Amino acid sequence: ALCSSVGSLSAGVSESGNNSALFGATDAIDAWACAPGLDESGPEATYTFVAGTAGTATADLTFLSVPIGSDLDLFVVDGSGVCNPSGCVQAGTWGIPGVETVSWPVTAGSAWYLVVEGYQGASLWFDLQVNVQ
Repeated sequence: ALCSSVGSLSAGVSESGNNSALFGATDAIDAWACAPGLDESGPEATYTFVAGTAGTATADLTFLSVPIGSDLDLFVVDGSGVCNPSGCVQAGTWGIPGVETVSWPVTAGSAWYLVVEGYQGASLWFDLQVNVQ
């Protein structure tokens, strides 16, 4: 697998992290199928998530500090196989400064990877939370 998990997410619980190698992030992916042409050369902090119920999952990524020109993106990858950039089903790449939000349909028991990616090499502190409605 290209991305290795730094932790797991539970619905409704905010997780704080940093997509730096110092905190277990990997730097194996520089481009994603669902965001062609973007320079995603920074490290990836990958979390696993298993939906407890069916519905629409919404993941909110909030940057805790935003140096000028720094940006994080958020990718949702099908968790039934290995985590790789061709398996992404949703991308958050154009959020308002400091926030990315993505939503996608889930079934009960479905597994997902949520990948916090550094745009143009960025590493930042963030909060990440998933809710299912």
